[in-house]
Amino acid sequence: MKKTLLSFGHGYSAQALDRVLIPQGWRIYGTTRSADKAAELEARGVIPLVWGDPAVRDALAECSHILISAGPKDAGDPVLALYRDVIAARASDLEWVGYLSTTGVYGDHDGDWVTEDAPLIPATPRGMSRKNAEQAWGSISGLPLHIFRLAGIYGPGRGPFEKVRTGKARRIIKKGQVFSRIHVDDIAQVLAASIAQPNPGRAYNVCDNDPAPPQDVIAYAAELLGMPLPPAVAFEDADMTPMARSFYAESKRVDNTRIKEELGVELAYPDYRAGLQKSLSVEDPRSSVLSFLERYNNAFYARDIAALQDCYTEDHVRFWDNHAGCDSDDLPAHLAAVQAFFDNGTIEQLEIDAPQVWFHGETATLTATLRYASSPKPGVRSTFCLKMDKGSWRAFHVHHSFDPNEA
Repeated sequence: MKKTLLSFGHGYSAQALDRVLIPQGWRIYGTTRSADKAAELEARGVIPLVWGDPAVRDALAECSHILISAGPKDAGDPVLALYRDVIAARASDLEWVGYLSTTGVYGDHDGDWVTEDAPLIPATPRGMSRKNAEQAWGSISGLPLHIFRLAGIYGPGRGPFEKVRTGKARRIIKKGQVFSRIHVDDIAQVLAASIAQPNPGRAYNVCDNDPAPPQDVIAYAAELLGMPLPPAVAFEDADMTPMARSFYAESKRVDNTRIKEELGVELAYPDYRAGLQKSLSVEDPRSSVLSFLERYNNAFYARDIAALQDCYTEDHVRFWDNHAGCDSDDLPAHLAAVQAFFDNGTIEQLEIDAPQVWFHGETATLTATLRYASSPKPGVRSTFCLKMDKGSWRAFHVHHSFDPNEA
């Protein structure tokens, strides 16, 4: 029988899942409250259902799987308010039900680690609403419920870049504050892994490996964009909405061991750096590729061999440096030659002249002329062949030669 998913509140996270399931032949129904959004869902291959329409009950009678992304209201969970009766009646027939909750149900832990076994002691009204909703869904007898406690969600179109570009970003500093995050594509990966191996009654923390202070994320976004560091503002002095300020009421590091060990998930974006690099490559691909060149330049100038290694693919790198005579098809040999130069050579910040970018599917070609300020001519004409690897552009072929027009 064809697998059929009914997605309540088919928004940002659910749409990442449909990109995984639809190519596998799934039928997906998605609810929305907007006729315009219904047209958008239909265009992406989802069967749209307007919230409250009788067709939603028809889809409930047909579906094998249910995903609930719709958040609770003051009066409780909106899905249960309308459809608890039919969901309860079909509980034993359903193969999988997923509820998207939040790590806010754990409350404040003063920066300490929390696992799925931690007590639920939410510190905010939003966290309390989610806790109540989890319990309400869990009270339906025989329902194959899986709870996913999501950290801060980001991805293309939802992240810090726009605020940095418009000058609205600030680095809000609160001592000891850390947040956990998750890229939207990794949410989809976790949900798909759970669907493939159901374990009713289980809760999963969905976050990356690197809880980090929020100001570090803003600073890295500015670095990727090549823009000045946004100003630092003390939390006590920051002009924030009540919702934004509520996020700072909690500080914790969320443990994600369970999704890796039980579901076998290998995160595509294990930290915010990889995730932001990928997001930028989607939102602003040229800027994303140019950020590689900035990374390469900074690693070289800092004599940081580990950072330089991160600029290359891990498997095989062809490096041709005609003007220096240190060609190599082997990354360790190339890095050894660079390390010897770091130890014995004079290092200057490279000046980047006339960069150009071409895209070829999942690969890109970047060319630029690199110069030293002390000896600007002839410049070194440099070509980098890049591919996206774990959320970051990395070079698999590099060619340096003196510009013949400047010799």
